[in-house]
Amino acid sequence: MNLLPYLNFNGNCADAIAFYEKVFNAKAEIVLQEDAVKFDASYTVPKGKEKWIMHANMNLDDGNMIQFADCEDNAKNMGTNICLQLTYKTEEEVKAVYDVLKSGGRIICEMQPTFYAPQYAELIDKFGIRWSIMQNFLEQ
Repeated sequence: MNLLPYLNFNGNCADAIAFYEKVFNAKAEIVLQEDAVKFDASYTVPKGKEKWIMHANMNLDDGNMIQFADCEDNAKNMGTNICLQLTYKTEEEVKAVYDVLKSGGRIICEMQPTFYAPQYAELIDKFGIRWSIMQNFLEQ
């Protein structure tokens, strides 16, 4: 399992990434909302949000990574715009953690296959912590 911080923004993710690139002397790999159709032709780009960042990775010198996205849901209040991402090797591991975390929580995205992960789910647990849980393509 890997645990990664996932920082969520409301339209200003590109500015935040530019700032953190300077802080950590690192370069982020960025996928815009409009780029997602290259991976999934059925993806609908939200109107007016074509240049919003769908996902970005920033690899740090010490082997850690920070991830970023523009995300309206739960990203408007500073201090509540972080999501912890858990990545696993198997679908069974994803499902087991998802089933426990969703108890008493609020599901944002049901566990399902996506173009970026064989299994992916996102939720806010009963304590208000936002989690994304995924099976990593690279770890299969």
